[in-house]
Amino acid sequence: TGQTSPLINIATRLACENLGTKQALFLPCSRHQWTYLLIRCNICAKIVRGARVSNVQKISVSLTNQQMANVRAAIEAGEYATPTEVIREAMRDWQAKRDARQDESRRLRQIWDEGKASGDGGPADFDALRREARSRLKDKNAASPNGE
Repeated sequence: TGQTSPLINIATRLACENLGTKQALFLPCSRHQWTYLLIRCNICAKIVRGARVSNVQKISVSLTNQQMANVRAAIEAGEYATPTEVIREAMRDWQAKRDARQDESRRLRQIWDEGKASGDGGPADFDALRREARSRLKDKNAASPNGE
């Protein structure tokens, strides 16, 4: 696009200010994230290596050959700059799914509690329930054109 992303400008300036240097390099950016550009330029690569990041922890992740091939393919296609970006997006997706499952569990617990609080449903007459179910099935079969 020929224009520098405001996010890149801000991130680069902050990285430079944190290390006490006035040097910063601003590059045109299309869709790559600012970390990719910081690592690609010589001045900012030193900043990234020397910056103190307190909210990041390093871990080791084992991937199958196919998974790593997929990661490399995504990087080569320009979708991501580094394997770390791929893993971070996967973690965000996992967290979103986990949050959705937890929300659904909370909703089901609430419905369960509301049902229990609504009082006793009374004794169940299973013979009457069977007769009603058979009657409904008979009516449904009689209404269908094939008698199924």
